[in-house]
Amino acid sequence: MNQQQSFEATYIGKFQLTQDNNSSIFNITISKSSEIIIIQVKKALLGNVAKITIEKSKPISVFPKQDYKYRNLLNEINSDTYFSFINRCLELKKVDNKIAEINNNNLNIACAFEDNFKSILIQSKDGYFVKGKLKKYED
Repeated sequence: MNQQQSFEATYIGKFQLTQDNNSSIFNITISKSSEIIIIQVKKALLGNVAKITIEKSKPISVFPKQDYKYRNLLNEINSDTYFSFINRCLELKKVDNKIAEINNNNLNIACAFEDNFKSILIQSKDGYFVKGKLKKYED
């Protein structure tokens, strides 16, 4: 991303990832512009766990590249579909009363507006279940 480009909005939230009776809590920051979405994943006491960059018509980039055990969740759907879904989700308003959703054979992602938050659920056939809420960050 060009250093001169600024983000249109930033969202913060907390997510819980569960698989095989193991659960982890992560803090999420999503920064978006018209061309790029950056998702920062942080865990208490560990700091940044991952940085996921989604650009229009480019492969999804994950840092650090090695040992990212949830990569299969990102590879299920092409980056353009993720980019559109995240934008639709973040633009949902209370009056819309709609759900943004992605479904394929291996992954289901849903986003809705609930109690001034964006509520997101992700479920994969691999047994991953992610749920969390985002709120627009106001300076």
